[in-house]
Amino acid sequence: MTSDTGYNTDVIRLIADEAGQLLQDTKGPILLLHGMFSSPEDWIKRKDSLSESTPIQLAKMGYDVWIGCTRGRTETLSHTMYDLTTLEGQIAYWNFSYEEVGNEDISSMVDMIIANRYESCSKVAIVTHSSAANSSLVLAANQSKLLGQKVS
Repeated sequence: MTSDTGYNTDVIRLIADEAGQLLQDTKGPILLLHGMFSSPEDWIKRKDSLSESTPIQLAKMGYDVWIGCTRGRTETLSHTMYDLTTLEGQIAYWNFSYEEVGNEDISSMVDMIIANRYESCSKVAIVTHSSAANSSLVLAANQSKLLGQKVS
């Protein structure tokens, strides 16, 4: 996805477990969001190889699991207008705050999830790690985004 200001983001949807078994969602969508110094992969990683990762556990419990990747991660380190090979482009790219991540990145992820659910839901649960909580709270405070009608 590309924001109105040119930042690229991504959302990954879990549709099968690690063995390839299709997952059945009965409880609605959950959006998992990483922190500033982490990545979406951190939701999948685990120290104990005998237990399943949190997203797989949630999916097996019946949730429709989506993992968001906000701007500035390896997977999303690009922009439609800034040339990141130049110092000027890098400075311009990294000139954002929690506010832009919340109001642009997370807001568009929530809207995309609702749109992809084909009218089967009107709200998304958000689970955050670290600074993603700050961005989500910024979005929650923005009444123009109607977050209360879109996030449970």
